[in-house]
This record gives sequence, structure tokens and C-alpha cells, in this order.
Amino acid sequence: TITELMNAVDVADLGTPDSSVDDVLSDWGMPRFDHQRDAWLVLAPDRAIRGYGWVWDRIPDVDFQGDVYVHPDDRGKGIEDVLLRLLEERAGEHRGAAPSGADLEVGFFSLRESEYSAILERRGYRRSRTFYRMMIDLQKGYPEPFVPAGIEIRSYRPGEDDRVLHAVVEEAFSGEELRSRQYFR
Repeated sequence: TITELMNAVDVADLGTPDSSVDDVLSDWGMPRFDHQRDAWLVLAPDRAIRGYGWVWDRIPDVDFQGDVYVHPDDRGKGIEDVLLRLLEERAGEHRGAAPSGADLEVGFFSLRESEYSAILERRGYRRSRTFYRMMIDLQKGYPEPFVPAGIEIRSYRPGEDDRVLHAVVEEAFSGEELRSRQYFR
């Protein structure tokens, strides 16, 4: 039922469903994620799920990411603010475990210039990154990649490549001008 809600949001925002049960299970399977403390549901009187939100400490006790889904028929009724407040409070619970002097940050995903984006901006968030989803029809084939001399392409090795991969991703986004983080002081 959570996936059904996510797909209703996808159809309203993107024109097509884009979520799966595996997406929810993947979120719930992240290290340190406790679905009883890090995820919330908003239920209608008929027990239908009208809202869902989750937050996770991407970098333990310091850097959080989350997502909020509100059924298109219920947008703008305050559900987004309630879920955001709960997610922010949950992130704030990590304050005592954070390294001394560290700022807690929480970021959420949203479409540009959407109602939800406006709600985030009213709460003090600023856009930091833009992601593009690109697709290719693999049935038609694809060109062989160009690999520059001295570059190796190989499979990711869990446990061996974790730190360098994290550093590369952080560096790739370090020059972003706008931030969509809420800072907790």
C-alpha cells in the first residue's frame, strides 16, 4: 500500500508510476534504518494511507536524507508539514550522538517548482542538487563506451571501495551553489 501511494504521487508528478515494493524495502534495508522510528504513515478514517515519510542518517548521526509522499488528493492540507516536522524531530534526536561541534543536516527530495518544493522553501530549505533521470532502450543496443588510456572499468567491491566511492560522490557534488539542507544548531 505504501508503493501504491508512491505510484499515485509518481503519476501525478511524472505522468507514470516509478516506484516498486523493492524501492520501499531498499529504503528500509539501509544501515541503521529502523522503520518503526524512521518512517511514518498518515492514515485516513478508512485506514487508507494518505501520506508516508522516512528519514535516514546517511552519514551516522550527522547527515540525513528523507522523502515525503502525500496523495495528490490530499496535498496542501498540512500533511507535508506534519511529516516534515516528525522527520526533522527524528533527525534532531541524533544531536547527542553527533560529533562535538557538528551541525546536523537533513535534505529531502522534491521536484523543482512544485507545491512540495514551495513547502520546503517556506521551512528554510534551499535547493542544493538537481538529478536527471536518463533512460535508454537496451533492446536497440548501445555504442561501446570510450575508455581513456589508464582507466580501468570494473565491478564495485563492497568493503574495499566504500570510502573512496563516498569521497568521489561527495567531491562530485561539492561545488553545488544552492543547498537544500535544513541546518540544526
